[in-house]
Amino acid sequence: MIFKKFKIFLAFLTGVTYAMLSATTALAQGSQITGGGSGSQIAPIITNPLGSVNSIEAFIKLLLDTLFPIAALLSIFFLIYAGFLMVMAGGSEEKLSKAKNALLWTVIGVAVLLGAKVISTIICGTIQQLGTAGLTCPTR
Repeated sequence: MIFKKFKIFLAFLTGVTYAMLSATTALAQGSQITGGGSGSQIAPIITNPLGSVNSIEAFIKLLLDTLFPIAALLSIFFLIYAGFLMVMAGGSEEKLSKAKNALLWTVIGVAVLLGAKVISTIICGTIQQLGTAGLTCPTR
């Protein structure tokens, strides 16, 4: 009971610390004085946290390039988990059915993940071959 309360307190303390550090980082923006003389104004300088991402296409590409490896790692984890469930079923039909269901949905998730990557690659290749109407495809 005490250990559970300690874990909750530690999670709360971590969250509060993270929130305070985030606020400090967000408020530590620079400023620039514009104008001259008595009519000068202080204009805040807000830097782009995404670096060189300046368009929606580049943002979507960055987002997908970030999420794809995470989803691939999660699919490997769930594949191992489904195998673990099969080993631990121990002949129980109900547990084996749960393990098969987990494996099925993991395989479906991997197929959707790889299918989306293949389809996006095909569409980008087609757009680059056509090169019409000013359409572009983000490159790596």
